[in-house]
Amino acid sequence: MRLGRVRRIQTDRIVLDLRVVPTRPDAIHIHCAAQGLPRPVLRPIFQADRITVQPLFWGFASFQFDLLGVIESIIEAVDEKNRLCPSIAYWDRNVDYLAACLTLMAAERARGVYPALPARARDTRLNPLGSLGEHRDNPTVVQARECIKSFGPAAANKLVRLLSTAA
Repeated sequence: MRLGRVRRIQTDRIVLDLRVVPTRPDAIHIHCAAQGLPRPVLRPIFQADRITVQPLFWGFASFQFDLLGVIESIIEAVDEKNRLCPSIAYWDRNVDYLAACLTLMAAERARGVYPALPARARDTRLNPLGSLGEHRDNPTVVQARECIKSFGPAAANKLVRLLSTAA
């Protein structure tokens, strides 16, 4: 509904800026537009004396934090760990989403040169996309992979251009 912000939800109605919508006492309402995630100042995840757990990609918290542990155990240099795991902010502006996309693309590519990292992503049950490899010969998967190879660099360049003009 594009009727403004939700002002309150009552047992028999939802009060929005522009209208009141009837509801029932047995209905469950999920208000997905609320600002639910804080936006703390980002810091490097890895420092000499600490690991600051922050998002490094969207969703799947167990998987991404497992990946942090794997990287902590196999990579020595703090700078390299942070290059492989740049933190991202959850967004509420389009430009933040674009910046996160670009960051995720670069980090995924960087992690790919360490064989243990794609292997972990493929083999752990914490990665909901890990079993995708079982379908690697499926024509749809082959086509998607080819599209990513063909258009990924152009998409990254376009993101850079869009972000350079955003303020």
